[in-house]
Amino acid sequence: MLRLGKINIHDVRSGVETKIENGVLYIEGLEFLKKMLDEDKRLKSLCIEIARPGEKKRIIPIKDVIE
Repeated sequence: MLRLGKINIHDVRSGVETKIENGVLYIEGLEFLKKMLDEDKRLKSLCIEIARPGEKKRIIPIKDVIE
């Protein structure tokens, strides 16, 4: 049976594996993603940021940023 649960996340960080530990969501692969995208010479600059719970951020679809 599928059970719906609620997990309170108070922080998000880059990690070596994707997991939730003590209210922190760790996301695997951000360094790998940055390294891979840095190799693309078509990109002039690159900045990867994590939108954390409670922060005021505007998140837009990538199609609005890249032609």
